[in-house]
Amino acid sequence: MNSDPFWESGLISRERRGDREYAIYSDDVDLFTRTLRRILNEYPIAPENADIEEIARRIADTERSGLLKLITEETIGSQDSRNSKGLLGSIIAVQWLDERYEDPKLIFSIDDPRTRKWLNFGDSNRRADFIVVQQSESGGLDMDIIEVKTLNEPDTAFSIETREGDEVATGKAVEQITETTNTIRRLFEGDDNITTPPRREALREQLYYELIGGDVPGDKMEWTDRVNEVFRGDAQMKVNSRIVSVEINSAATSDASLDCFTEDHQSLTITRLPKQTVVRLLMSGQDFESESPDDASETVSETEETGDDSDTGSGQEDVQEEKVDNVSDDNSGSEEAKPAESTVDESEASDSFGDPADYADQVETLKRVLYEYNIKVESIDPDNVEVGPNLIRYKVELGSGQGQGPLEKRAEDIAREMALEREPFIHRLPGTPFVAVDVPRDETAVVHIEDYLDDLSQREELTLGEMPFIAGINPAGESYPAMLNEAPHMLVGGTTGSGKTVFLYSLLTCLLDRFALDELRLAIVDPKMTNFMFCNQLTNLEHEKVITDDDAAAELFDWIVDEEIPRRMEVLSQSGSIDINDHNERSDDQLRPLVVFIDEYADLIDGLGDESDEFEENVRRIAQKARSLGIHLVISTQRPSAKIIDTDLRANLDMRVAFRLPSASDSQVILDESGAEDLGGNGDMLFREPDGITRLQGAFVDPEYLRNLIDSKVNQ
Repeated sequence: MNSDPFWESGLISRERRGDREYAIYSDDVDLFTRTLRRILNEYPIAPENADIEEIARRIADTERSGLLKLITEETIGSQDSRNSKGLLGSIIAVQWLDERYEDPKLIFSIDDPRTRKWLNFGDSNRRADFIVVQQSESGGLDMDIIEVKTLNEPDTAFSIETREGDEVATGKAVEQITETTNTIRRLFEGDDNITTPPRREALREQLYYELIGGDVPGDKMEWTDRVNEVFRGDAQMKVNSRIVSVEINSAATSDASLDCFTEDHQSLTITRLPKQTVVRLLMSGQDFESESPDDASETVSETEETGDDSDTGSGQEDVQEEKVDNVSDDNSGSEEAKPAESTVDESEASDSFGDPADYADQVETLKRVLYEYNIKVESIDPDNVEVGPNLIRYKVELGSGQGQGPLEKRAEDIAREMALEREPFIHRLPGTPFVAVDVPRDETAVVHIEDYLDDLSQREELTLGEMPFIAGINPAGESYPAMLNEAPHMLVGGTTGSGKTVFLYSLLTCLLDRFALDELRLAIVDPKMTNFMFCNQLTNLEHEKVITDDDAAAELFDWIVDEEIPRRMEVLSQSGSIDINDHNERSDDQLRPLVVFIDEYADLIDGLGDESDEFEENVRRIAQKARSLGIHLVISTQRPSAKIIDTDLRANLDMRVAFRLPSASDSQVILDESGAEDLGGNGDMLFREPDGITRLQGAFVDPEYLRNLIDSKVNQ
C-alpha cells in the first residue's frame, strides 16, 4: 500500500504538523518553469541545451522542502525582478548548504515572519538569509548563520585585507551577518534584558516548528532533548557565521573557503562559489533524502563539485568527492603508526604500482554492476585506470542526465559484487568529466620518502623561509609537494596506527634533507617520550633537547610569545620587510625559520592542568601573530575534540592532515567535514589546503633512516 497520500501533479509544497500532513497544489504549476526561465535569461549561466523544465522540477523539490520560496509577489510579476539575482543565489546556496553540512542538520530561512519575533529587527532587512543547526559533539547545538551574496564581480559586498598577519573582512555583507550573529549570541550570552526571555522562547518555538514540520535527519527525540538542554542552560549553543558568495562570473575551478576575522575580532568564514560550481548545482539539483550525506565539509572546503541525480543525494556527493579526492597511505615506523605487516607489500617499486591492463576484468565487472543497478555509464576506459600504492582508481564517465548520487549510494553493493574488503570511495574528479571509484588494494605498497625527495626544489632554488615537503603520493603514483611556509601552520589528526607520527617523520625528513642545521631552528615537544627521543642529538633544537616535560613546553611557548615574536617583528621592521622571505631575499642577516612540532597536543593540555588555559592562549597568539615571521606550528593529536582544538585555533591552522579517525565528528574537527572516519589506516590520508582536499598515501619513513640522516647532519 502506498503510504504517501498525495499525488505529484501540481504539487507545490508539503509539510507535516504533528500527526497531520498538508499539501498545497497549484493550477498553474508551469509558473515555476516560467519564473526560472526568466531568471536564467537575466543571468545566462545554464548551457544552451539545458532542459529548463527538468531544472525547474528539481528546484520545485527545493521549494517543497520549505527551504526557500521561489514563487513570491516579486517573482510573479512579468517585469524583470531586481531580486532575480538574489533568488538565483538562494537556489544555489540552499543546495550547497545541504551538501556541505553533515547530517543530522536542520536548515531554515531567516526571511520569515516567525523569525522576526526573536531576531527583533522589526521591518529591517538587515538580517542574514539562512540558519544551519547541527548537533555538537559536546551534547549541545552548533548554529551557523548564513548570509548569501550573489555577485557579478567578487568583493563588491565585502573585501578582505591582511592586517598584522590576520585576514580581516569588511563591507556591508560583513556588517549584516555580524548584526544577526550578535543578536543571536546575546540570546545565550551576557545579562538578560526584559525582551531576552520571550525572544529566546520564540527561537525555541521556531526550532520546534521546523523540527516537527519537515523530514529532518536524525532522531527527533534526540533533537528535542538537545534543544531543551540548550535553552535550560545545561548545554551550549555555539554560534558561527559564514558568508556564501555566489560569484556567477568567477572563472575559478572550485569552491574556496577562507577563515578570517571581522573588525571587532569575531571569526567569520567566507566561501566563494565560482561559476563552475553554480552551473553544476543548477544543473544537478539537490537531494533532500540523501541516505548518507558526507560533509565535505564546511572544507570546506571549500567543497568540490559533484554531480547530483535528479532525485537524490547531491549535497553529500559534493563533499564526499572532496573527502576522497586523492589518496594517501602512510605507514609508521613508530609504535603508533607502524603498518600492519600483513597488508604491506614492500616488493612494489616506488614509482610503479601495477599495470592498468591487469585490471581490465575489474573494469568489465564494474560496468556490469552499474548496469544492473540502473546507473547509466558512458564509459569506463581501462587505459585510464590509475594504480596507486593503496588503491585502484576507476574513472567513470556517467551517461547524460545520470546523477552521481545513485552511484555513491551503491558503494556497499559495489563492494559486495566485486568482493572488496572495504567499500570504494566515490567522488568527482575536479576539472574532468569523470567520477572516481577508488577501490582499496588487497595489499598496500610501501612508498619510501627517500624515493621522492628529489621531487622537492633544490636548496639553491629556495630562499631561507621557503619550506617544501612531500605531503604524500597520489593515486597516479606521483609525489604531492606542498609548502609549509604557505600554510603556515598545520593540524594533524589520526588514531593510533593510522600513520600520524610517520607523517611528522616525513615532514622532518624533508626539512633536514633540504636545509643545513644552522639554517633552521626546531622545537620538538614529545609528551609521550617515545617517538622523537632520538632527535636529541640535533644541534638546532630550542631548549637544546626534545621537550618532554609539560612545564618546559609551557616555558617554550612563553618565550616564543614574549621574546621571539617581538624580536622577529623588530628585525622585519628594521629591514622594512613584509615577511621572512622578503627579509631573507634582501638582507645578509638571515632570519632562520622556527618549526615547532607537538606530537600529542591533547596529552600536553591534560598534563598542564590549571595552566592549560594560558598555554592554549599562547598557542592561539602564535598561530595568529607568527604567520609572516617564519614561526610554524605543527600540532598533532589522536584526540581531536572541539574542546581541545577550538574554532579560533583551527581558523589559523590552514593546512590540515587527517588520517583514520574514529568518527565523523572527529573528522569535522580536523577537516571541517567528515570523511576521515572512512580511511583505511596505514597512512591513508586526506590533505586539506585552503583550495581543497586531496586524498594521498603518506610516505613511509623508517626511524633508522631518519636517525642516519640526523647523524649525517650533525657530523657535517
